[in-house]
Amino acid sequence: MFTDSWKYGFAFVFGHLIPDIIKFGIPGIELETFSFDKIVANHLFWTLNYYTHSFFFWSILLFGVLMILFLFYRIGKIKFDKFKFLVFFSLFVYLGAIVHLVLDILIIEKSYWI
Repeated sequence: MFTDSWKYGFAFVFGHLIPDIIKFGIPGIELETFSFDKIVANHLFWTLNYYTHSFFFWSILLFGVLMILFLFYRIGKIKFDKFKFLVFFSLFVYLGAIVHLVLDILIIEKSYWI
């Protein structure tokens, strides 16, 4: 079954990290800093937070990825086994991102040192 592969666990962990990697990584690269205060003060952080901190965003992204995978499968660029793996991988990334968003809602972070 699909749970025998470590790759799905990696996909879940990656999905759990990707919302914060996007929110903090892109402004950090733009500002060339690791400073939390400078990153949070940047307007790009708040723009990315607005979009990536939404269930709707991740659902639309999953739908787009699944449609692209289905298109590649239908035109014969990927075989069924690879298609199935990539669909499950995408679902686990999505589930990881959703779990991250739910935990962000449930856990009010009082400090970034948590």
